[in-house]
Amino acid sequence: MNYSEYFAALLYAEDIYLETWSDFVLEEVIVKLYEEPDSPTEAKHENKYMENSLKKKNPFVVFELPPNRKDRPFLLSRDFVYLRPSGKKVDPFKGFVCRVVKRKVRVEFGNEFHSQHSSEQKYDVSFSFNRLCLKRCHQAVLATSDPSFHNLLFPIENLRAKFMDTETVVITSSHDLNMEQRVAVSRMLSCIGSPPYIVEGPTEKTRDTVWAASLHIYKNLPNSRILIAAPTNKACDYLLIKLSEEIPESELFRANAAFREPEDVPPDVIVSSSYNGEVFTCPTIEELESYRVITSTFISCFRLHSGGLNKGHFTHIFLVDASSATEPETMVALANFADEKTTVFITGSYAECPNRVHSNIARKLGLRRSYFDRLLTKLPYVDWNPQFVTLIS
Repeated sequence: MNYSEYFAALLYAEDIYLETWSDFVLEEVIVKLYEEPDSPTEAKHENKYMENSLKKKNPFVVFELPPNRKDRPFLLSRDFVYLRPSGKKVDPFKGFVCRVVKRKVRVEFGNEFHSQHSSEQKYDVSFSFNRLCLKRCHQAVLATSDPSFHNLLFPIENLRAKFMDTETVVITSSHDLNMEQRVAVSRMLSCIGSPPYIVEGPTEKTRDTVWAASLHIYKNLPNSRILIAAPTNKACDYLLIKLSEEIPESELFRANAAFREPEDVPPDVIVSSSYNGEVFTCPTIEELESYRVITSTFISCFRLHSGGLNKGHFTHIFLVDASSATEPETMVALANFADEKTTVFITGSYAECPNRVHSNIARKLGLRRSYFDRLLTKLPYVDWNPQFVTLIS
């Protein structure tokens, strides 16, 4: 079994786990309506891609899951919820999960549901799952079969690091980096092509190291095109806001999932996003190619690929907090864009690991092990060779 087949099998195990919940039903549930208060930043949610105002939505439908985690499905944003009035043989109303906070599920339903709902009505609740993330992971692990990608997966077969002269690059104290961070940035600036360079350390410090390194690359390499990918919106937003202090809006883009809630997006981020008043969109290929720096979650990187960007477009790719993501999730960002000339940086922490693996089979067979962790247990990283890895404390 090769690399692609191995991870495809683990992803299918996750799919089978989701299928086991297809017959799960919560009976006679009382739901509540919740209208989210207006965001104080909504007035700022306008840019060249947006309408003049955000459309008023129906109230969210809220209900609670059972207290025992083993007795309930694991729900994520954009999974599906079906409500059928209890005791009635009618077609259920279909809604989309917007948010899960502890046991409370917040769901968006259309006018058809709200026109018939009453506070006394009880519902039978069932679920199905949005498999978009799994599909994108399957596509990514298949894309790793490209021979030009091999040295990024198994760098032990080519241990020759490539470096360039960085004497003209000054790591200034204004960036508030400690000595270890400055050393890491200096080494990162000297890298050319594969194998990847790894920075291990606390999340806050590695993110600031990425910020400083990407800013120096932007300023000192005018032909560079940078992709900064991370597992969470929080990390992507943080880095974009920091970079926007010194990079013009015209050269900076934040790729968002289509149905990300706009009220969750900071105003300093939404001005660098593409939003049409209902969903976040992907710009034209001409616009995408004009950006020097793009930030995105690992999974949403697929939108850039489907939007027309191909392998080799980015000169530098940062995989931020990669220890918190499964290897196939990381590959959505890497396998679609990196080739033998792409310079790749990976950051993470030994204290972090992927936590959204649900299948026991997939957990036991390795899906909960990150790309970051796998590389650090192999040459040339396991010996902490400074040409390939820096430790930040």
